[in-house]
Amino acid sequence: LGWFFVHRYYQEFFPNEISNASALGSAIGESFGPLNALFAALGFAAVLLTLYVQGNALRAQQRDQYLQRFDVTFFELLRLLRESKIDVQFSHSPSYRNEKSPKRLNLVGVRSGQSAFSAAMRECRHWMKSPDISKEEISGLYLKYVHSRYESRLGPYFRLLYTILDRINNDKFLGEDEKKFYGNLLRSQLSSHEVGLAGINGLAPVAKDLSKLITKFRILKYLPEGHMRRLLEKNYAEEAFEERD
Repeated sequence: LGWFFVHRYYQEFFPNEISNASALGSAIGESFGPLNALFAALGFAAVLLTLYVQGNALRAQQRDQYLQRFDVTFFELLRLLRESKIDVQFSHSPSYRNEKSPKRLNLVGVRSGQSAFSAAMRECRHWMKSPDISKEEISGLYLKYVHSRYESRLGPYFRLLYTILDRINNDKFLGEDEKKFYGNLLRSQLSSHEVGLAGINGLAPVAKDLSKLITKFRILKYLPEGHMRRLLEKNYAEEAFEERD
């Protein structure tokens, strides 16, 4: 519009200067070339920025959806762990009953659920009462008096416990704080007898790397003071018993 009025002005008042006006118009027109390039570059940058923002929003939405699915899976595994806990059974070995008292009727019979974990821990404390017992001896006694006798009942429980901890630990989308949260939530579901037996089980070769997961998620933190805690403190890193920051 400016060029149009300038050109008309030159035509009416300076008819002899039309060529100069045309030259001026050409110069003005050429000056818009770099400006057009600048606007094109800015427009392209705006498109890239929009794509970047949309990409971040999409990734955040996908992560939220993944966390929702992880929540569902995690709580389903917790439900299965609680159910497998009910199915756990254990009875004292004949050797234990004979050493304690052949006439004690409360040592006879198969126990289920929490009573089974309690009885298994009593058996472990009896055979592992030496303060100088080695890791290999702990493992051997556990396999002999507990695992080999009731593997079909205890095995599914410990495999589920391992699966949950391993799934949390190796998840690529969870942050460290989220992993701590889920680990603490799992730990809150375990009784002191379950924690102690899990610690002993983690020292056995059948447990794979359960001891590392127990240490990382500090599963032994709430194990009561006593002989078994002191025994496990000798075979686990301090981290397994520490508080969270």
